[in-house]
Amino acid sequence: MLHQLLVAALKKEGMTIKDVDFISMDPAKAMTAVLSGSADAGLVAAGLIIKANAEGAKTITTCEGLVEPNLVMAVRQAFVDQYPEAYERVVATNRAALKWIREHKAEALAMGAKEQGISIENAEKLYDWSGFYDVLTEADVKGLAADQQFLIDNGMMEKAVDVRSLILPGAMK
Repeated sequence: MLHQLLVAALKKEGMTIKDVDFISMDPAKAMTAVLSGSADAGLVAAGLIIKANAEGAKTITTCEGLVEPNLVMAVRQAFVDQYPEAYERVVATNRAALKWIREHKAEALAMGAKEQGISIENAEKLYDWSGFYDVLTEADVKGLAADQQFLIDNGMMEKAVDVRSLILPGAMK
């Protein structure tokens, strides 16, 4: 998704990935490179944005208006077929955790803040950015198709697949 954000942001400015010296690295290393002066910019997400900003780095852009983040859990159909109880347990646990977070937001934020080493205010910001959900909508399916097209257009995927065929019935709203 971060690579997709970079390409979309460059396109908005009339540029392409070929107009920059892009070095692929994980977000933590990108943040370190920017803060040490070894890189002019880096692709970071979530808590790393907050930490980089706290260290003086400036946010150039966000996903807003450029890409729609759609983070999903994935499982092979063979696993679902072989271990249906495990699959159902993971889904139920995820949904129960999300329900608990929504019902106990203050406590969840405190736990998250402690775990990430950030303030409650910043934990709230991350929560608001996250858009957690436990079922997919038609808009999400369209987003996955757009993500696939990005991968194809940028040589990261060779041929299209039927996105809808990859979604288990219980995942849809």
